[in-house]
Amino acid sequence: MNEEKEGTKEKILYSTLQVIEHEGINAVTVRKIANVAQVNVAAVNYHFGSKEELLEEAMEFSLFNAFKDPLLEIEQKKLDVKNAVYFLLHDWFEGMIKYPGISKAQLFKPFISNNYESLFVVKLNSFLENFISKLKENGEAFDEHKFRLTIVQIISAIILPGIMPGLFSKFFKTDLTIKENREEYIQFLLDKYL
Repeated sequence: MNEEKEGTKEKILYSTLQVIEHEGINAVTVRKIANVAQVNVAAVNYHFGSKEELLEEAMEFSLFNAFKDPLLEIEQKKLDVKNAVYFLLHDWFEGMIKYPGISKAQLFKPFISNNYESLFVVKLNSFLENFISKLKENGEAFDEHKFRLTIVQIISAIILPGIMPGLFSKFFKTDLTIKENREEYIQFLLDKYL
C-alpha cells in the first residue's frame, strides 16, 4: 500500500512537470495535473495539500539531478578547471534546451517577483560553492574572486539563450538547438573567459 502511495505521488510530480513544460507554470491547475496523471483531484490534494505545495515539491524534484550529477562527474573524473566548467555548462545547457518550460519555471520567482530565496537560487548558490570547493580539492590553483566573476558571466551567457534559443538566432546566425552549435558556443565562452 505504501509503495502504491509513493507511486501515485511520483506520478503526480511527473505529471506536474509535464504540464509546466508544455503549458507554462502560470497555466498549471490541479485539474490539469490530475487529468495528465490519470488520478482524481482529491488524490492530488491528499498527497500535496495545495497547488502551491505541489509546485514547490515539483520544482525541488526537478532540481535534484541538475545540481547533483555534475559534481559527481567532476569529482570522479578529477577534471581541471576548464574541463569542469565545460562539463557543467554543457550539462546545464542541454537541460535548458530539453526542458525550457521547467527552466523558465525555476527562474519564475527570482525573475517575476524578485524572490531570491527560492529553492532554485539557494541550490544554485550552494552548488557553485561546492563546485569551487571540489576544484580546490582537486588541487586547482586559481584566483577565486576572478573565477567567481567568470562563472557568473559564463552562466549568464547561457541562461538566456538556453531558455529562449530563438531569441538571437537571426542576429547570431546560429541555431543553438543543435548540439554541435551549443558545444561551439560553450567552447567560445570558455576560451574568452578562462
